[in-house]
Amino acid sequence: MWAILYSLVPFVSFYVLHFLTKDFREHSLTEKLIYTEFYDGFVRVNMVPVYRPEEYPTVPDRNTILYFIISILTGIFVFYWVYVVTKDPNEHFRGHRLVEGELLRLFEEQIRRTTVEPA
Repeated sequence: MWAILYSLVPFVSFYVLHFLTKDFREHSLTEKLIYTEFYDGFVRVNMVPVYRPEEYPTVPDRNTILYFIISILTGIFVFYWVYVVTKDPNEHFRGHRLVEGELLRLFEEQIRRTTVEPA
């Protein structure tokens, strides 16, 4: 039983790396679509955000089949793959802080514009 489980671990690890690589990419593209909708909405009310949708931080599209093959052939490339699976989301979420701060600023500005102060 242990021999079977031990022989499956490398394949499970590669699947997890593949899943994380693709999932982070899809996550960032979905968020970019959402941000684009917010951006367009703010532009319609004459509020232009600092960050255009093209500048929204997305995770690069990585060819996991190629990464798998190179990892099998070299035995060491898998370490690079693990590195980018941790680096890409960290950079993406660092960009989040900037964009989210900008969205909060714009929402607060819009609230101030629409709030009627008592006379």
